[in-house]
Amino acid sequence: MNVAGDMREVIVKKTMLEYCKIILWKISFNRKLFLKEYRKSFTYLNEAERMQLKSWIRNHRNVMLGEKS
Repeated sequence: MNVAGDMREVIVKKTMLEYCKIILWKISFNRKLFLKEYRKSFTYLNEAERMQLKSWIRNHRNVMLGEKS
């Protein structure tokens, strides 16, 4: 793959990670649906992106799921 192809792949993957974050944020009102979409997002992301998503959720969990710290 050439440099332009590599850049497109990085952009698409970053976009998918961001897309997953948006979806999870919007459905965070429903814990069951949130967990379903969270699991489904793993099929779209590579290992590094999964770790980023896990970290993002840990940082935003209290706000998204209405939990107390």
